[in-house]
Amino acid sequence: MHPKLVTIALLCCIPSFAIAQRPDPGFAFAIEDAYGVGLVDGELRAASLSYGARFDSGSIEVTPRLGKTAPKDYPLRVSLWSIHRGPHEVLLAASSNAPAPQLVDESVLYHHGDGIVERYDVRADGVKQSVVFAERPAGVGDLVVRYSVVTDLECASAEHADELHFRAGDLGGIVIGTVIGIDARGRRVQGHMAFDGEQLELVLPHAFVETATYPLELDPLFGAQLNTGSSFDDTRPDIAYDATTNIYGVVFEFPGPTVHFQRHDAFTGVRLGGGIVANGAGSQSRPQIASINQSDRFLVVWEDTGSGTSDIKCRAIRAIDGVQSLPVTIAATALDELAPDVGGDAFANQDLEALVVWQEVGVGIRGVQVTVAAMGDPVVTGSVVMLDPMLGSTNPTISKSGGVDPSNGGRYVVAWEADFGGTSLIGFVGVDRDLNLLTAPSYTAGGVGPDNPDVDGDGTQFLLVFQALEGPAPAKSDIWGQALEFCTAGTSLCAPAPSALANGAGDDEADPATAFLGAMFAVAWSDANTGSLTDYQIAVTNVVPGTSQLCGSLDYSGPTTLFHNKRPAICAKRSGGADSDDALITFERQENSTGNSTLQSERYQSFTGGPVTQVPGVGGCGTGGVGDVNGPFAVGNSEFQLTLRTADPAAPVAFLAFDTTMGAVITCGSCTLINPHVVSPLFPVINGDADAPLPLPCDVIFLGFTMDVQWLVFTPVPATPPCSLFPFISSSNAIRMVMAN
Repeated sequence: MHPKLVTIALLCCIPSFAIAQRPDPGFAFAIEDAYGVGLVDGELRAASLSYGARFDSGSIEVTPRLGKTAPKDYPLRVSLWSIHRGPHEVLLAASSNAPAPQLVDESVLYHHGDGIVERYDVRADGVKQSVVFAERPAGVGDLVVRYSVVTDLECASAEHADELHFRAGDLGGIVIGTVIGIDARGRRVQGHMAFDGEQLELVLPHAFVETATYPLELDPLFGAQLNTGSSFDDTRPDIAYDATTNIYGVVFEFPGPTVHFQRHDAFTGVRLGGGIVANGAGSQSRPQIASINQSDRFLVVWEDTGSGTSDIKCRAIRAIDGVQSLPVTIAATALDELAPDVGGDAFANQDLEALVVWQEVGVGIRGVQVTVAAMGDPVVTGSVVMLDPMLGSTNPTISKSGGVDPSNGGRYVVAWEADFGGTSLIGFVGVDRDLNLLTAPSYTAGGVGPDNPDVDGDGTQFLLVFQALEGPAPAKSDIWGQALEFCTAGTSLCAPAPSALANGAGDDEADPATAFLGAMFAVAWSDANTGSLTDYQIAVTNVVPGTSQLCGSLDYSGPTTLFHNKRPAICAKRSGGADSDDALITFERQENSTGNSTLQSERYQSFTGGPVTQVPGVGGCGTGGVGDVNGPFAVGNSEFQLTLRTADPAAPVAFLAFDTTMGAVITCGSCTLINPHVVSPLFPVINGDADAPLPLPCDVIFLGFTMDVQWLVFTPVPATPPCSLFPFISSSNAIRMVMAN
């Protein structure tokens, strides 16, 4: 047994976020940051404005504060039930004496014996729970930490989930999500959860547990939907992501109007601080934000009327600590400059420029480069470029980045609303990272009176979305999409005809936003409840790159009644340089009865996928290594891979055996093999590792499809072969995959 440290972390209850307003040059204290832990009437308790918690023998009870309209409290009680490694029982907490809580500084510890300790770190925004293993858990297989759950919050059962939502109707509740394994080298893998109505399982895959460098941390989140804003009248959010620091930056309007900024840790959702970006004479409005990966800073742009006309200004903000530059004027003429947007740079070792676009009234759509170095103020670079000279062109938007593929040199699409003598169209043009025009302006339309465009892409493929009326006013709006792709050596944008993505007859769909997540685009919009004029939710779905084909079911966020959830902004981690399908959605939640508007944020992933488990009784033999998957086994996941790790470093090649019948296994010496019905071509093995791409089609006919897979590795013949019939073959473990959305 090798000593090691394994941490299982849960962040409990993050019902609300608030910003400590930041007058230059420092931060002001916010009451929302207050919290405490200690003995109250003989009980160990913790509390903040966001939650209350009680620590009893062997369990913790967390109660989110749901507001005055809640008819009662909705606590969620969790207690460690058992820990298993594969079939081996590491701990059965239910059969042992429940340990008493011990307060150490601002942490509460439960000692279970055998070197296993639960730890709860009390913070303003929640309670982070960890389970620490002093020694390696015995057994082979997935690491499963099981909790008993008691609550009146409602949650649907799930066998393989990325997130679980415990709800008290439309009042809110607790979201449990993002089971992440992190080893001592910083390698990360996503686990999953299961819930049967009484017990919650947190699972890390066998292959990662087996090959990780310890200590290892398993880190899911217990939290409510995030309140990103700072008041009851926050509007117009936008988001950017910095890969180096793993931080989302969110900007929005605050009453005044002024521009505010907030940072969130992308793994935990924890509020990291923010402040006022613009709060001077006149009004500051319509903020937008982008990430410059090379400098690890955000650039925020906004409209500013302090001069008497509307100008475009900007400020750079450091991702790691929120330190701001001085404000810099980008465009200020005797005319009004309106509706700015900004595209960042996802390259880690390339340029430091962002591209800023805006409407100049009576002139058209214009743009300029802005250099954002690691230190100092932003610098406007080069001359202003005319992107569209039509006087009726308004409301420009630019893709979040130029992509992360150095081969395309960084390319963007700029889109806008165009007016040709009373005929409304959507215009678009391709540019490079130096704001050189790569294509001539093109125009498109769908429905009646298209407007409100948004666009994102990877430097080659893009998706343009917009809204349009179903028919003559006062008809409701639909959401349209059009695939764009640089073609003819990058000198034009090929564009098939647009098509409706959401067009419920008589129902309103508005405020579209899109982000490129890799295997899919995500599209979000404000979706009216059927037959309602006031109740809207936020709908999100996947769209296949290169098409307008929807892939998978719709997801919905926000209360179903009494609120108008609107103006979603969505940012993919890829736009900040990360190889990830994660995104953050932020939207306005407006209460119909009062008009109060708060900002809510939720994580989004293109796929959840079905369970991937070990085939019983098949553990591998020889030096065949460990087989696993990279990415969810999900309909439409074109980036899915089968992986092999820690096989014989001298092995030159390997191939895959597939079985879709779940038939009887074959035994040869110490090897146990699945019964192959299909075998793959050979894949090269490099230093014991191999990857096999397995693009998954977007067709619901494959939902529930089950398949076993095992690596067979060609190795130098050992003195004692594991299977005498095939002395040059070693095998990995076998995994069973079930396809889901």
